[in-house]
Amino acid sequence: MAEFFAAADIGSNALRFQLAEVEEPGSYRIIEQDREPIGLGHQVFQTGLLSDESVKSALQALQRFKKSADRYEVREFKAVRTSTLREASNGGAFIAKAKEAGVVLEVISGEEEARLISLGIMTGLRFDVPLGLFVDIGGGSLEVTLANQTNTFCLFSLPLGAVRLTERFIKTDPPAEKELKTLLRFVDERMRPMAKRVKREKFTMAFGSGGTLTALADTDARLTGEPRAGVLAVLKRSRLKGLLELLQSQSLAQRASLIAGDPKRADIIIAGGLALLALLNHLELDYIFV
Repeated sequence: MAEFFAAADIGSNALRFQLAEVEEPGSYRIIEQDREPIGLGHQVFQTGLLSDESVKSALQALQRFKKSADRYEVREFKAVRTSTLREASNGGAFIAKAKEAGVVLEVISGEEEARLISLGIMTGLRFDVPLGLFVDIGGGSLEVTLANQTNTFCLFSLPLGAVRLTERFIKTDPPAEKELKTLLRFVDERMRPMAKRVKREKFTMAFGSGGTLTALADTDARLTGEPRAGVLAVLKRSRLKGLLELLQSQSLAQRASLIAGDPKRADIIIAGGLALLALLNHLELDYIFV
């Protein structure tokens, strides 16, 4: 007999929801999915506070998610909070309001976030990976995991998310060269110890997930005319470098017209893309599957 499960990710840039039908272990079918680009983390990394407007919008989205879960009488509804709510000083009040709305938000560490991301990516693959590198760039943090189907070898969660980096370093439009150089110095310093550890392992493939990586890969495909190969896209380091040079030279409105998928990422895509490029440079990767 089929059972239903629901999951919500309370991210810095968006809230995501999925509801799935499970007939047997390891096999599921997505029934409903939703995404609200609320930007809950905007200004949090500067002020330490969730804004009243974003809290109101996030609670409305959670109530809608809960109604969908109740409609299917889900066996479990798991909602997790990531870097924004780990750092916001008024995050506790938001969690209490969510609980009043019937949604219990589970606290997970950055390392647990990295582990779950790697499992999520592997679940979507149609082949086993002997040892893979898994990367996710969110709004507040960047996660890196080395793992295979049975073991996790190392986990990293770095404060290098696209929203956080944008708000800390990019103040002009288009961004000034000095701003980008300062951002890159910061990223390199934070990334170096992780890269040193990861390079000791002989991983066979690298995979990336998250809205920033997807937007970069889809925009690259649109500009180059290369179609996506099934569920995976290939983002080459050389092309990413060229794409970022193009985006850096343009205003916010111009970037929004270029970006495939979600033009609302135009404000944060440069910072997220530079973090990805730095990662590929540090690990000497010519490409990453997205």
